Order: sequence, then C-alpha cells, then structure tokens
Amino acid sequence: MALGRALRKAGDNDAATAAFEKAAALVPIAHGGNSPHAQMAQMALEKNDRPRAIAELQALVDADFDNVEAARVLAKEMRQAGIDDPAKVRAVNERIAAIDPFDGEAHTVLGRLAMQRNDTDTATREFEVVLALGPLDPASANTDLAESLFKAGKTADAKKHTLAALEIVRRHIRAPRSFAAVGGDAPLNRAAIVAAAALLVTLIDRPSPVRCRDSGAAHRDRTPLAANQVAAVTCHSPDSISGSSVSRWRASCAIGSPCPTARTSALPKSLN
Repeated sequence: MALGRALRKAGDNDAATAAFEKAAALVPIAHGGNSPHAQMAQMALEKNDRPRAIAELQALVDADFDNVEAARVLAKEMRQAGIDDPAKVRAVNERIAAIDPFDGEAHTVLGRLAMQRNDTDTATREFEVVLALGPLDPASANTDLAESLFKAGKTADAKKHTLAALEIVRRHIRAPRSFAAVGGDAPLNRAAIVAAAALLVTLIDRPSPVRCRDSGAAHRDRTPLAANQVAAVTCHSPDSISGSSVSRWRASCAIGSPCPTARTSALPKSLN
C-alpha cells in the first residue's frame, strides 16, 4: 500500500495500480478510503475509466458494508454507464437504503424496480417513504406513488396523489418565485408531469362504480321496485377527492343497474 501511494503521488499510475492490485490480493477485505480498491477506483475515475471504476467500487462495497459514499458513487456510475440490470441496481440501492434510510433517491429507485416486477405493495411502501422524507421533486414523488396505487387498484388514492402532483406543477408555473421560497426550488420534471397527466386522463375516463337508485321520495315507504323495472332516477358520481358529487343527471334505467353514462367527468376547481 505504501509503495502504491508513493507511486501514485509520483504520477506513475500504472505502477501504482499494479502495487494496489497486489495489496488487494493479499488483503481482500481491506476497507476504507485508503484501501486498495478505493485507491484504484479513484484513479479510474480520474482517468474517466468508468468500467474499471465500477468494478473497483463494487469490490469496495462488497468488502465494506458501511461505506455509504462508495455505494452512492457506485450507483451514480452505474446509472451514467447505462447499467440497468435489475439485480445489480437493486443490490446497491438496497445497501444505500440499509445504511441511510433517509436517502430518498435510493427508495425511489427501489420503488421503480418493484413496479417493473409488478410488486405494487413494495413499490407503494418505497414511494410513501420518499414522500414522507420531503423530496426536492414532490411532483415526481406523488406521480410515482399514484402509479403504484393505480396499479394496485386503489384508484381513489391514486387520484389524490395525481391531483397533488398536478397542483404542485400549477403552483410552480403560476408563482415560481414564491414557490421556491418555501422549498420548491427543484426544476419541474417534464416526464413526471406527462405521466401524471396521462394517469389522470385514465382515471377520469374509468367508469364509475355507482349504480342507479330511485330518486322519488314516495318510494321510501313502499315496496322497492323489482330489479327489471324502469324508473326516473338521479345518478350520482361521487368524487373521491373532495367527497362531493361532481356529476348529477336524470336518467331512466333499471333500479340497481350500473348507470349507463356514469363517468367521473369533472375536475376540482383548483385545476381548471
């Protein structure tokens, strides 16, 4: 190690690398910033040799469990190198989250990986953690959570977080300076905006689960109409966001049958 450091200081990186490789072979569990793998990773980064840097950082992380900075650099270099192997990306981000549970970026990556494998429970849990940590990009955080909730069939909660994401965008556009003053200084994520808007369109266009009911007061004290009888009814489509009815109309349909045109077709005034 002493020889390697001296050679590196003298500018002879090739000889220094050879010395560090011998040291790593002799003490493979060495860890810390002065370990052989850490030294070789730094030299590789200085030369923009990303494949070698990733290999050395991976070896360092394997030997040094608590080295969160090495894990973060490894995750960054893997991302910039376009490495998207779910197993490799998941392993390094799980290590980061295990050492520092307040690392929102690691939880975001883990949540998105969970979405890829259709594990909506894990994805929702990870995205809820991100939102609870107060992310710099709350619009993206709400959009991620909304997508996981939607995929899990929890449309009411999905709507809430989709609208929250779009409300953040609206406030950012209308008053960027005042929005930045309260901590919303992260640039808007265009991909998150598009995803939130697309999800909202999908949610709005989904048929409402409401059913037609008799609106006549006279029927309250009388035997209910048979299921196949037709009566003038008022269809109500409850808005799960505000708790009020967003659409009401008169229709003729069988009592107890789904409203033929029931769709949640109105937005809260805040987005108009």
